[in-house]
Amino acid sequence: MNPSALDHPIRIGAGLAIVMSLVWSGAAVAQSPRPGVPLSPADSADLRDDLEHAVDTYERSRRRYAPTDWFGDRGGPCDEYIGRMCLTLGEGSDWWFPEEIPERMERERTRLLTQLEDGHRRLPGDAWLLGQLVRYLGEGGDWERARGHLDPCPPVEHAWCGALHGLALHGQGRYVDAERAFGEALAAMPPDRRREWLDPDEVADDGMRDRLDTLSGAGWDAEVERFWRLSDPFMLAPGNDRWTEHLARRTMIEIRYGRDSAYRIRFRDDLTEVTLRYGWEVGWERRPAPAASVRSETSVVGHQHPYSLPWALTDEVALEPVPSTAEAWIPQSQQIPRTGYAPLYAPNILPDGEVLLFPRGRETVVVASIVLPRDTSWHADHDHPPLPILPAFTDLPSESGLFALDASGRVSAGVRAPRPETSGETDNGPGEGDDPRTAADSSAPVPGSPRAIPYHHLTLPTGDWVVSLEYLAPAISRGARLRSGLRIEERLLDQPTLSDLLLLPAEPEPVTLEQALGEGALRRAAAGDRFRVGWETWGLGRDEEAFSYTLTLSEDDGGIVDRVAGWLGLGGDDVVSDLEWTERGPDGLGAHFRSIEVELPPDLADGRYVLRLVLATPGRNPLVSERRLAVGR
Repeated sequence: MNPSALDHPIRIGAGLAIVMSLVWSGAAVAQSPRPGVPLSPADSADLRDDLEHAVDTYERSRRRYAPTDWFGDRGGPCDEYIGRMCLTLGEGSDWWFPEEIPERMERERTRLLTQLEDGHRRLPGDAWLLGQLVRYLGEGGDWERARGHLDPCPPVEHAWCGALHGLALHGQGRYVDAERAFGEALAAMPPDRRREWLDPDEVADDGMRDRLDTLSGAGWDAEVERFWRLSDPFMLAPGNDRWTEHLARRTMIEIRYGRDSAYRIRFRDDLTEVTLRYGWEVGWERRPAPAASVRSETSVVGHQHPYSLPWALTDEVALEPVPSTAEAWIPQSQQIPRTGYAPLYAPNILPDGEVLLFPRGRETVVVASIVLPRDTSWHADHDHPPLPILPAFTDLPSESGLFALDASGRVSAGVRAPRPETSGETDNGPGEGDDPRTAADSSAPVPGSPRAIPYHHLTLPTGDWVVSLEYLAPAISRGARLRSGLRIEERLLDQPTLSDLLLLPAEPEPVTLEQALGEGALRRAAAGDRFRVGWETWGLGRDEEAFSYTLTLSEDDGGIVDRVAGWLGLGGDDVVSDLEWTERGPDGLGAHFRSIEVELPPDLADGRYVLRLVLATPGRNPLVSERRLAVGR
């Protein structure tokens, strides 16, 4: 560590901005080599030196021509040091959002590319030069042109050509093709180098790193593969973009290592770690020294994607994914993220969804619903232009899906369905400002009944699973996700079981669970609304017996609602005012579906409530199932 550098540390902010104070200095400009002239070995070396100088000069030009941020944060404590850099990673420490690159910077990059492309024609076997060409073409979004320099592969190491091809394909959002290219590159690497590239050491937590240290050979490979599979943000999106992002970062590090950076330092181990954990910069700014400062220094800020989140497994889920809760998989739950990444098909991702279980002996029906929630991200209220959408994502449909992953992280089952491309979908229908022509197409609701959204369901056998409930709307760069561990255990034929509770439209009355799922889900209701509560029993019915039910509504903090007696239960011909009723049980063992129509009191206050169903049968302990209910328009 360089002690003098800590006097003016690089700073990284939430949006992941990398800042370093610097002093202006003059910069020489390399002369462009004359095209088409045969080169002697000495001339080749001179040309390579000139091109290296041109790259360094371009990096230094960011200090002069990047946009000026007059109001950026220049203080605050460091959350972490990485070598010469000070990291501040808490939410709200970086307001930056992508903007147009200044014309002068575009001219400088075009000039550099002219030099690099001419140099590549004269030094076609120079691996370093090929990497610079791909990098700076990609910086301008011209990944297709970069790929043109790789097909056919120039006379460089096959692994390097494959890695550059993978980088370019990843930059285009072609993740399946990028997986293939990186796979070929890894296969061509020596074992030690391949292991180094795949190792998640910089992004994994201590426990996972310790576990990998105890493994070798096939055991290490399997554990690393599982780590990256479960780190994949969305099963709905083709390919594992978190894995290809990691390998793209490895490639970019090799391109940049040892050269000048805009931070007035060489790209060494500290910037290597920053890149592996948070990615390379996608934008730059200059921050003048404060007026009260005794120094005339300017900071250069390198920004990562503004929606970066830690899309990599924490120890809580990496070590034992099956018992993990949904909260453990939410990247926003990490105050100080160890790593950052933004899926470009839907960079703005928020948590949402519910998963319900209906046990049936040696299998369980997993039922789920999800909506695209309103944008509550850090940039939601900022006046930003929309993010650009890569061509690879323009034809991706808006859809939601439910997937079951086995213990190795492989998808074993999944269902998906189209969903509306809206600017915000409420729990039970279109959000404020939505175009009703593109809002959720559900059957006309019963007057006084809330609107339904689709259910997804899978039938899974006993075993250990990870379930992933997802919603993607690439057209508006938005998504939602719920992921959780799940252990399904066998229920004996005569083992009494009460399922989770469904909320359904009031009409029609379903006879089976499958019919109920076709009616759609409710997640919210308003005072005075009518809706149906549904459930399934298992292991009851060996002898005809009476079932006693009690359905209560309580405030989420545990207080009982005053007007329980104001409920109106409509159970066929029986009108029940207090929601306590008795009915004859089923006449045989197996799965049996029941539901009851209820109406909320008209003066019920908005808020969060808990529905609780108790089923009592003679000679057995009561069975209890409960769920939350949001009340309000």
